[in-house]
Amino acid sequence: MGRIVTSEKGGSPGPAFHVSGITAALLYGTVSSSMTFCNKALSQEYGFNYPLFLLMIQMTTTQIGLIFMHYMGLFRYPRMTSQGLKEHLLVTCMYCLNAVLALASLQATSIPTYR
Repeated sequence: MGRIVTSEKGGSPGPAFHVSGITAALLYGTVSSSMTFCNKALSQEYGFNYPLFLLMIQMTTTQIGLIFMHYMGLFRYPRMTSQGLKEHLLVTCMYCLNAVLALASLQATSIPTYR
């Protein structure tokens, strides 16, 4: 996925790897919190009660962004094959179920209760 810089040939990851990991964790936390507030605002303030459509838009946007970053050379995106899709089917279905249930529970609870 990300570029791993090693201190010497065959050595352990250098400082760039740790900075990349910290950056990824901070970015994930920021995006996750932002999406929670945006989703809650859409459902509560604007009455947008279509969690499956919202999930489809979010996942499509993420996939387009990942493919774009691959073409820009920011990271290596593995080629999709039918064997790879079969191997990841269960994990993908479980993630989608988690995301659907999270969006549904967000509509029914307050953000402090949800988080």
